[in-house]
Amino acid sequence: YILNTHFHGDHIGGNKALGHGAPIIAHRNVRRRLLTRPSIDQRYVPPTPESDWPTLTFDRTLSIYFNGEEIRAVHFDNGHTDGDIAVFFTDSNVIHLGDLFFNQLFPFVDLDYGGDVENLARHIDQLADSLPADSKIIPGHGPLATLDDLQTYRRMLQQTLSTVREGIAAGKSIDQIQIRCLQKAAVNQSLTGDAAVKIAIHPAGGRKLESRRLSDPAWILGKITSNGLV
Repeated sequence: YILNTHFHGDHIGGNKALGHGAPIIAHRNVRRRLLTRPSIDQRYVPPTPESDWPTLTFDRTLSIYFNGEEIRAVHFDNGHTDGDIAVFFTDSNVIHLGDLFFNQLFPFVDLDYGGDVENLARHIDQLADSLPADSKIIPGHGPLATLDDLQTYRRMLQQTLSTVREGIAAGKSIDQIQIRCLQKAAVNQSLTGDAAVKIAIHPAGGRKLESRRLSDPAWILGKITSNGLV
């Protein structure tokens, strides 16, 4: 079995090589994204060949029984994208969170394809409150993780959203808010490596920024991402 945690190219790269011998499983929005060209106001993502397309899709949950274990895929709506799933290896106490979880990095939230920062933060709250203390967590990016690492990521999301809201209330510019978010994350050791040195505003694909969105914490935080992942 091949499970795609979402539709981005760095997470479906095995489909072409391995899909001829195993079903490709994903949320239905993943298949839709791979088959549909972007609209004019979306970031361009090139179409993929049919060999990359999921052959089995689902809406909410799906269970596979393999090697004596239930492997449960669960959809978390509108977090990193609109097609994210987490994969729970129920007996092994292993969880693959895909790009819902960037360990030791700022997340990339794909606003063009259904991502939403506040929803992402809620999903991470739910996971951090429900996973066993000895969980082994596979992030979409960054090193293998523990529940403590997920709690650190949770605090970073909460603190950054709070900082964005405070900046909006104080009339700060998006650049000023960005710098303040980085300062707080570095002080709280939520980030390491390049992300602790510099963060960048995600490009808007040539579109003008809508001024009304500068009052939207989810939109502003969605534009803040680690420099190496833009």
